[in-house]
Amino acid sequence: MTKYVISTTLTEPLPWANSVILAGDGTNAVAALKRAPGPDLTVLGSGALIASLHARGLIDEWLLMIHPLVLGTGRRLFAPGPQPACGCSTA
Repeated sequence: MTKYVISTTLTEPLPWANSVILAGDGTNAVAALKRAPGPDLTVLGSGALIASLHARGLIDEWLLMIHPLVLGTGRRLFAPGPQPACGCSTA
């Protein structure tokens, strides 16, 4: 399986097998991958990337795995404003 890596600091060759750096704007690169034939894409990590993909309407399905850890004030996954299309609660 190919792993696509969005990074402004890494360069090729990457230390992970079957890995490709997506250069430039990560959301544009993901939009291009979605238009191309191939398997579904999965995003792991990066709340900032997920927020930018959500803002562009590039997330078709949410599967949230929550691992609560109480340290400080935390950070919201969804910004204040309209609710996600899934109807998920942001409270």
